[in-house]
Amino acid sequence: MANEEKLDELYAAFQETDEMLDWDDFVIKTREALEANPSAETVTVPAPFLRRVLENIAATPLMFPAYRDRHNQLCDELGIPEEKRKG
Repeated sequence: MANEEKLDELYAAFQETDEMLDWDDFVIKTREALEANPSAETVTVPAPFLRRVLENIAATPLMFPAYRDRHNQLCDELGIPEEKRKG
């Protein structure tokens, strides 16, 4: 396993990638839009971020805890707890 110094180097390098810059832009702009209008029905999301992640998001909504929790709740309600998904 990598030592702490190598892990710090990894995370610093990863933070500077185009992927993480798109992620940071998404988080910042989306938070700003929601803070500016807390009751908004829609907000603008940066397209570069969406281009990178849309296929994954569209195919696997259970990657998000809110969706996974609701799915698991329905499993309990329907009597099929064996279908629950772990995080």
